[in-house]
Amino acid sequence: MEANVNPETYLATDYLNHFNQITMVLDLSAADRSLLDEAGDWAPKSYHQHFYDSGFKETALINWAFDHAPLSVRELFDPAVATLDHYIEEALWDARNPACPADIIADRVALINAQIGLLYAIINGRKAMAQDAVDGNFDAGSASQDDIDSLFD
Repeated sequence: MEANVNPETYLATDYLNHFNQITMVLDLSAADRSLLDEAGDWAPKSYHQHFYDSGFKETALINWAFDHAPLSVRELFDPAVATLDHYIEEALWDARNPACPADIIADRVALINAQIGLLYAIINGRKAMAQDAVDGNFDAGSASQDDIDSLFD
């Protein structure tokens, strides 16, 4: 398929851009809270809405593919997105609290990055690794760097 859509999962990694940008802001804000202004009014966005808002020229194809993604993929993807949205909202809440220590924000960012890795695995058809994470056999929160790196192999 065209437009960066995985032919097995019918999902596009471009959706991760919605999360990568805010994660970078959160990561930098651990050291400098004034950077939180860059977070603006970030809010969770559906897959469809992300592509509509992005102006991506293949939006119709990408959203059609998403609507036809295998149920086994969506059963992993949808809850993983909901969890990631929750992690980011918690991290933003903490980061906006001047009394919250920087290491707490850094820990939240590490958890967010692991969850993004999980979504990357799901989008790219790494079902076994993704299912292990969902089943609790792969703890993204305590994964080693080698575990995270293996998501991108």
